[in-house]
Amino acid sequence: MSELRKKLQTEIEECDWNLLDKNLERGAVILVDSTIDLVDAGMAIAEDQTQTVANWLNNRQLISLSMDDSGKYQEKKFQFLIIQPYVLVQLIH
Repeated sequence: MSELRKKLQTEIEECDWNLLDKNLERGAVILVDSTIDLVDAGMAIAEDQTQTVANWLNNRQLISLSMDDSGKYQEKKFQFLIIQPYVLVQLIH
């Protein structure tokens, strides 16, 4: 297992929608579909795997969120991972 993967696995935390406000305002929150492991998404972005990330974006497996999404996600809980300048979030089911 790579050192980056180990590091990212230890950095996953939980939050609710309200804690994402500042990052939502600057367009930095990306919703990761449940079909993708959050650490895999973080690794792909950190390692600049542009083709993989582009495929996920095209398939809507990665979606940029904004304050306009409040109604849909206001009551939800997320796990999150920070990959500067982004905050990757995934719904907790």
